[in-house]
Amino acid sequence: MLDSYGGEEHLIEQIRVDEQGLKDALIAAIAHTHPERPWDFTYAQYGAVRSFLCNFASIFTLNYDLLLYWARNVEVALRFRTDDGFRRDSKWVGHGTSQQVHFLHGGLHIFDSVNGVKKHTFDGGRGIIDQVRENLNEGRFPLFVSEPTSQRKLARIEHNPYLNFCYRALSRLNGSDFILGHSIDENDKHIFDGLKSSSVSQIFVSLFGEEESPQNIRSKSNAIAFLSGGGRVVEFFDAATVSVWR
Repeated sequence: MLDSYGGEEHLIEQIRVDEQGLKDALIAAIAHTHPERPWDFTYAQYGAVRSFLCNFASIFTLNYDLLLYWARNVEVALRFRTDDGFRRDSKWVGHGTSQQVHFLHGGLHIFDSVNGVKKHTFDGGRGIIDQVRENLNEGRFPLFVSEPTSQRKLARIEHNPYLNFCYRALSRLNGSDFILGHSIDENDKHIFDGLKSSSVSQIFVSLFGEEESPQNIRSKSNAIAFLSGGGRVVEFFDAATVSVWR
């Protein structure tokens, strides 16, 4: 914005530095407050979340945490075979795979390297969260999209092959789509634009708490504005009726 109005270069640079500092602080805060181990959850909870996830052919998440990663990989009785596009040495392959799980804004376990986009895995001695914290201490950060506006987020996504692949997968969807746990804020409008360009015919959007609360009224208004049109139906449901972890 200041660039457009001829702002002083030193001020523009300071704002860029401060913005990056805030982003780094966000990543560090999430990493350092994250549950320590997948065993902080019970087998019953993993069974419940897998039963829920098995209802969907494709999964897209905007969360940075490891909960979905753990839910897919912890060994419990209920099998849940999904593909996140990563192969040998945990390097992302993407094209030519049957990828069904997409981390649209990155995640704690995903990082850029000189050899491409990779993910952390349990290495027999160190858990993923341990590896993430070690990297943070050495100034290496996970792949996160945390820019303040939808336009900036989209630009970040378009410049990363993994994120761009995940984003483009939205436009290939069809059938029905369920959005759970999102406030439908404008700063994620790029996600809704991607979904709107798909062949999805019906979208169900969750609401949390009192349906006519100011937040839910805003969410409903945004959902209709961002997602309806072209014969697409937008409907709403109570998030409390969905048992994910129980």
